[in-house]
Amino acid sequence: MGGQTDQPVILHTARYDKMPDFLQSLRALPENIHLLDPPNLTSDDASQFTQELQAILRENDSPRARDTILQAAALLPPQAVWSDTALAWAQDHHDGEDVKDDIITYISEAFKQGVFSPDIWIQGMEDESKPCKIVKDVLIRWGEEDFEVSYRILGKQN
Repeated sequence: MGGQTDQPVILHTARYDKMPDFLQSLRALPENIHLLDPPNLTSDDASQFTQELQAILRENDSPRARDTILQAAALLPPQAVWSDTALAWAQDHHDGEDVKDDIITYISEAFKQGVFSPDIWIQGMEDESKPCKIVKDVLIRWGEEDFEVSYRILGKQN
């Protein structure tokens, strides 16, 4: 058995990076990204992931694209860059349409953390040319989760 040793063989496995495949899948604008296999994102991945999501949205800024992109954005902590997209998403929806609870939770969390401005959303409700049921639903969720702050802010509006 010439040349063979009793040393253990160490196999090195490369970290499989699912982000490129996941981002490619997002370009098809799936209705539910959780049917895909979302990557485990680290804080180091966050900036690149956000930039890629913004690029997808620039390619196709439609209600369906906003829905898909916000589902993906919700994989990370809230970021101010998604505030306008989130408001447009809420104004895109009409009664009876499927609304993703994870997006509403993401937006509510963004309010709680001070990342999104609720004032803009309150003004969005006043825009009679756009539906506002989902905008109200988001503000109600935030109010339930962060009553004291939401009451103080909403009280200033009157």
